[in-house]
Amino acid sequence: MMNGLALDIRDVSLTLRREPVLEQIHLQLKQGEFLGLIGPNGGGKSLLLKLILGLIEPDTGQLRVFGRSPKEVRGTIGYVPQHARFDMDFPISALDVVLMGLLGKKRLFRRFGGKAKRQALMALERVHLGHLADRQIGELSGGERQRVLIARALCLDAPLLLLDEPTSSLDPQNATEVYKLLADLTPQRTILLVSHDVGIVCGYIHSIACLNRRLVYHPSNQMTQELLELGYGFPVEVVEHPHHCRILEPHSRESAS
Repeated sequence: MMNGLALDIRDVSLTLRREPVLEQIHLQLKQGEFLGLIGPNGGGKSLLLKLILGLIEPDTGQLRVFGRSPKEVRGTIGYVPQHARFDMDFPISALDVVLMGLLGKKRLFRRFGGKAKRQALMALERVHLGHLADRQIGELSGGERQRVLIARALCLDAPLLLLDEPTSSLDPQNATEVYKLLADLTPQRTILLVSHDVGIVCGYIHSIACLNRRLVYHPSNQMTQELLELGYGFPVEVVEHPHHCRILEPHSRESAS
């Protein structure tokens, strides 16, 4: 794995329907680093993940994952989407969904052995769903299905995990448990987490970046007003509390009186 970098993005730009959506993105993520990626809706966060996964190609620039092209290493990247569509009537269990994370290492339609099933069960246990392993996927709640997807990524035992708002369907307690779990996975894994839980996630990540067409990187988990204003493109007020912070859009003095 070349030069100790899990992710090396240099001068990457992307245009969709003649509109620039990513401009001159530079990002170098060290192996074992836990990066939190924030930014406004439509800022390009999900598109950046698709570039890293090799699902789309940039117009310009270079992107390397462990020194190789994304397509070459796609099968070794764990990915958790923000939303996943399931046929709620399809007869597949939570355990079956987690086992799908191993398909990159096994030919399709071959049976999984005992070792693979034990690995999948361990992944479900890590997200506190071992007792629902045999439950049909359509019978689970939205939050439970999201934790199944996280378990699927963990089951692959990938050196790089990409998570797009993985806690959006979870209550605060389960979301915090997921953040703790991810933090415990480093330095064995490199993690890129897209999140809007700015104040909460800062307690677990190593570094933070804000993406709004252009990317601003900060090599620490300390949120700064400058970072937010550069990333979001307007003045913000950061209100700090012991366990969380809020980002407030600017308001007029008259409305505050």
